Amino acid sequence: MNIIRETSEQLRSMIRAAMEKAIAEGALKEAPLPEFVVEIPADTTKGDFATNAAMVGARAFGMPPRKIAEAICERLALE
Repeated sequence: MNIIRETSEQLRSMIRAAMEKAIAEGALKEAPLPEFVVEIPADTTKGDFATNAAMVGARAFGMPPRKIAEAICERLALE
């Protein structure tokens, strides 16, 4: 497995865990986790990786993408 694919999968797992934690804490409503992607953005000045997790989560969780992104970011385990 190459380093980019491996890192992308690690980030995906971290985001899923953060979503699950947000659901458990009541920050996101109980719903199946949406399918999302982690990819290298076209404009790399915006970062090394990007995800559409908050955008696709808007329908699943019935919340604005910004609120979903905040819930995810607050619960990301970065250690």
